[in-house]
Amino acid sequence: MFILSKKLKRIKNALKVFNNKFFDKISERVLMIKRAIKDAQYKLQENVLDLDTHRSEPMLFQEYLRLAQAEESFLRQKSLIQWLNLGDKNSKFFFNLVKSHQCHNKILSIHDDNGTCLFDAKEIQHIIVSYFEKLLGGTRSNACIDILRRDLPRRLSTL
Repeated sequence: MFILSKKLKRIKNALKVFNNKFFDKISERVLMIKRAIKDAQYKLQENVLDLDTHRSEPMLFQEYLRLAQAEESFLRQKSLIQWLNLGDKNSKFFFNLVKSHQCHNKILSIHDDNGTCLFDAKEIQHIIVSYFEKLLGGTRSNACIDILRRDLPRRLSTL
């Protein structure tokens, strides 16, 4: 365990240098490269024959893609850390997140075969069950239909 601890301490400094070199102020660097691409594109519009700008613009764009991907990865990791810190507690953050997910997972309306939009939970249930009866052969003894009839009202009751 002592040897592992020493190795981790030695690699810590190298990782800090690596992080500062590639990920320090990543959002600012993305904005700077965007500005550089805009400038290069304006120069190309003003002087179409400028070979240096023709060569540099695709390289700037490749650098932008690399930095944007790194920024996205950084922000994704940061949001995951926020979720881990705040998400599992019975906090306002957690319950707001759950409410948000529930709002996105609701069936608020459905169109029937005639194109009529239905909003009532019972009508939605009927349309869904009849659709799957047709899809699965129309027998009422089918296990999938039975499960749908049993579970769908509970799921739609949050409407």
